[in-house]
Amino acid sequence: MEEWKEYQLGDVCSRLSSGKNISASKISGSDVYPVFGGNGLRGYTDNSNFTGECAIIGRQGAFCGNVRFFSGEAYMTEHAVVVCGNEKANTRYLSYLLSTMNLGRLSGQSAQPGLAVGTLAKQLIKLPPLPTQQKIAAILSSLDDKIELNNKINTNLEQQAQALFKTWFVDFEPFGGKMPEGWKVGKLGDIVEETLNGDWGKDEPMGTNTEFVYCIRGADIPDVKVGNKGKMPKRYILPKNFESKHLVDGDLVIEISGGSPTQSTGRIAYISQALLSRYEGKMVCTNFCKALKPKQDYQMFMYYYWQYLYERNVFFSYENGTTGIKNLDINGILENEEIAIPTIESLSDFNNFCNSVFLTIFSNGAQSEQLTNIRDSILPKLMNDEIETEKLF
Repeated sequence: MEEWKEYQLGDVCSRLSSGKNISASKISGSDVYPVFGGNGLRGYTDNSNFTGECAIIGRQGAFCGNVRFFSGEAYMTEHAVVVCGNEKANTRYLSYLLSTMNLGRLSGQSAQPGLAVGTLAKQLIKLPPLPTQQKIAAILSSLDDKIELNNKINTNLEQQAQALFKTWFVDFEPFGGKMPEGWKVGKLGDIVEETLNGDWGKDEPMGTNTEFVYCIRGADIPDVKVGNKGKMPKRYILPKNFESKHLVDGDLVIEISGGSPTQSTGRIAYISQALLSRYEGKMVCTNFCKALKPKQDYQMFMYYYWQYLYERNVFFSYENGTTGIKNLDINGILENEEIAIPTIESLSDFNNFCNSVFLTIFSNGAQSEQLTNIRDSILPKLMNDEIETEKLF
């Protein structure tokens, strides 16, 4: 058996430090995503203060203790701790190891938790020989790389569909830049059959709240858009609400409360059969969202038109609320936003393309979910020497 040795974290790092203090308006704790998510930190400035591979630990706020691997150039703020291995430790291996250590527990109990670099430096870790670290990191990173590739493919497919939508239904490029004959000018609400309120119910069966559902929240929308199932909570609602509010293929869920000064409300998710089949129960949206039921054959058109308006920041002008939580006037949008309404016949090719896109996106998402489960199941065992690593190589 290979000998695992115990070290203090600071003894196996060529760098263990926080970044530089810059304008608070440019700092977001969400730039340190939960383990290994995303494709790179957002740039805070044109000048980076780090180049290479490192493990990044969220130091403050809600993301305190989150760990991710990063490679490239970035400006590391004081809200992140930068960890680089040395001749004793592989940097990517360290990023996986640190992700299993619940580092947030070291931040104290203050209202604004923070990780001290000195405290991190004293943390005891056990490491196998460097070649073994490199092999373990290669196994785990191969899973993460495939997950990241799936995410990139899905994002690209979504962008292709959005670009095609704009070309056909906004710019009318295939029709010489003019609205085709037979189309008509109307309002966005003209292609909506029904608007459904959300529900939150109870977290367990209680009284007449007996119908089990999954509840999609605004926080789940980004996951759903890239083919993941999200982490929708289980709830119990009234039978009458179950009948009138459960979601079906082609429904659209829109976040109507939340947002930020730089992000409007109005994020949207398409409820496809591929998503519904990933859950063993029915689905409703939370009461911080609303669901739209577009007219038959207009579901994809409605989804991409709404996304088009969102990306143009149109919904900022439909928000109200001055207490920090913004609310979206969804009825105002449906009643006032003027659109060119295509004929059903002209939607056929677009719908076929979008359906194939969604099938691919959710197929990739399901594969990523399986890979994530594999990674998460073997990660702690590899880090704790519970698997005979010789058998893996």
